[in-house]
Amino acid sequence: MVLFQPEIFWILIFLFAFIYPLIYPRVLIAYTLSRISVLTSFISSSINEIKNELKKKMKKNQKFLDEILEYFVIQPTSLDPFGIVKKFEHLIDKSEERLKKFVKDKFEGEEEEILNTKSVISILIELNFLKKVLEHYAETLKKYKNLQLAFLFQMVLPMYEKISQAFYKGAIAISKNSPIGDGIGPLVISKMIDKKDKIKEIDDCILVIKKIKGKKVILIRAKGPGSRIGKINKVFEKVLKIYKPKKLVTIDAARKLEGEKTGSIARGTGVAIGGIGIEKFQIEEFATKYNIDLDAIVIKMGEEEAIKPMNPEIFKASNKVIEMLMEIIEESEDPIVIIGVGNSAGVPNVYEDELERKIKEIWEKFGKDEEEKKSFIDKLLGMD
Repeated sequence: MVLFQPEIFWILIFLFAFIYPLIYPRVLIAYTLSRISVLTSFISSSINEIKNELKKKMKKNQKFLDEILEYFVIQPTSLDPFGIVKKFEHLIDKSEERLKKFVKDKFEGEEEEILNTKSVISILIELNFLKKVLEHYAETLKKYKNLQLAFLFQMVLPMYEKISQAFYKGAIAISKNSPIGDGIGPLVISKMIDKKDKIKEIDDCILVIKKIKGKKVILIRAKGPGSRIGKINKVFEKVLKIYKPKKLVTIDAARKLEGEKTGSIARGTGVAIGGIGIEKFQIEEFATKYNIDLDAIVIKMGEEEAIKPMNPEIFKASNKVIEMLMEIIEESEDPIVIIGVGNSAGVPNVYEDELERKIKEIWEKFGKDEEEKKSFIDKLLGMD
């Protein structure tokens, strides 16, 4: 009895070599389109869920939400780079004012709730744009049926998947007035403020002047607990003229590298402020002009972790940051300015013990990632 027939083996090899190149591109393209479709459906359902919640708070004209999803800001021309920072600042200020006015006219609630709603709508705009990009990918792939495009889209889809989940969960956290990862800077400052301290409100920020370790320390952060980032550059300019500080310490979230632990802390020199760079540029200008010593403390987290509900590991890092600040204060000449950079959503001006419980509760319910071994999309496609 012949167990092995070489002729059949080579025929199978030949058929595989001939058929595989014809079938594989079609299979990959079909699979990529399925992944895009599932992710697009997830984003659409997230948008609809958030919109339905927002409609409950609206006074009138619920079509406003559909119209505002297409809102955009055109970047200024950089053909002549001189003065481009002021142009960016002007555009962003006007955009924020317009969006806030829209929300105030259409929604009910106190100022803090209006600000949170504005941030949720900003997330909706981002989610809607992400959905349109994915739909563009799908239509492009259907049109050209190109294998290289399928490979390219396969590479970026996991990132879009994480970002879309983060936006959705961030919207939930803000709507429930709970801190997000980017709120670590304001959280640190809130823990350094006592109820007896005199709090001044300037340019959507709070300012507290107090003695720590026998030194004059000026604490600055965005006002809470509504969703604000504040005009910290304007506040610092005013502080600079009056108190002439010797040192500036900025605290902010920073993107971690793969392999770095969420909530790990690093200290360096410079101005730790993320975003488009307006505040960073202006504060660096002031610091250079007046020869101010610059310290920076960053709390590492993933890009999506900055948007999502605050991870308890990030929350725990706040105490370590305060210990580091005490060392900096002790070794520095005063006055010292400390700025907690970030979104103040859910972070009260003065820390309350109840906040830790709330952060853990929201994280357990909404913050954790669903995926373990397989990606979120693979689970939805039933490939686990």
